[in-house]
Amino acid sequence: MGIALACIGLAFGLSRLAGRGRPATALAAAPQGATAVVHVDVPALRASPIWRALADDDAGLERIVEACGFDPLSRVQSVAAFVLGTEAQPFEHLGFVARGDLPREQLVECVQRVVEADGGAIRRVSIEGVPAIASAHGPSRAAFLGGDGIVGGDELVVRELIRVDQGDAPGADTDAALSRLWNRVSGRRELIAAAHVPANWREWLGRIGADVDLDALESVRTIAIGARIERGLGLTIAVEGASPADAGALVDEARARVDALRGDPLIGLSAVGAALRRIELEAHEGIALATLDLDEGQLSSLVQLVRDLLDRRRMAAQRAHEERVIRAPSADESLRASDEGAPTSDAP
Repeated sequence: MGIALACIGLAFGLSRLAGRGRPATALAAAPQGATAVVHVDVPALRASPIWRALADDDAGLERIVEACGFDPLSRVQSVAAFVLGTEAQPFEHLGFVARGDLPREQLVECVQRVVEADGGAIRRVSIEGVPAIASAHGPSRAAFLGGDGIVGGDELVVRELIRVDQGDAPGADTDAALSRLWNRVSGRRELIAAAHVPANWREWLGRIGADVDLDALESVRTIAIGARIERGLGLTIAVEGASPADAGALVDEARARVDALRGDPLIGLSAVGAALRRIELEAHEGIALATLDLDEGQLSSLVQLVRDLLDRRRMAAQRAHEERVIRAPSADESLRASDEGAPTSDAP
């Protein structure tokens, strides 16, 4: 018993000397008062068919790789993004924390090349005693946390993120509503997001709800999404309204809408119909929950359908543009028409 008590005392003493550990979740790493928090498992995202379908040939990413001489994204393990603001401007400030094998000097040189190519410049500064770089002509800052972390945003956000990381300021995990919904969806692990819905967005959601027979959308106050994305797709959505009754109303309306879509022959026989049949809806302790699980084949079919629809829309827009160009008179034709309509010198 004495040895056990001595070990407990030693462990407590060491923990006091070491201070608070690094925040364990993106929610804990976000500053208190955050409007929205997002966590992304970067390797899982890049391995997903969604990324391969939509971002594999992105010119911006290729430009960064060319400037750096290596792919910075391949070094990143996780990214947490945060939005802070007021009721009037809920998305006023944006910040992020990236973790991984992030060589400081190589990244500074890479950022410098990219910024200078766009006509800008950076300078080295210190924020809260932490080495950082700053835009020479704007508010953007990036600071380096140890050997594996980078925080970015304007100086206010970066300063607050550093203080949270060092244990000198509380994190967003002190927000009861965000924590409640974050815990509901965090089992998905690879992509997690939680946000308060601003008042003007609730009005917008209300208009959308009226169009799609989901009037209860206007009651949404907080929403969280968790997704498994590396293999197939696993999705959990948690929504909390102004009162516990709002959750039940939203689930009832969503269930009726899903059933109606399933009954449409064109939708029911498509990949969208197969996905709709796998949606599960329930209300639990004042929270509306929706879950969806698709294997790799089902997700590939759905992604391909979306890509086909986007390609068709792009081709239709291109054809419409070409038709407008063909119908529009050239400059010479406009001039000739003007000359023909103009009075001659013999005219009275």
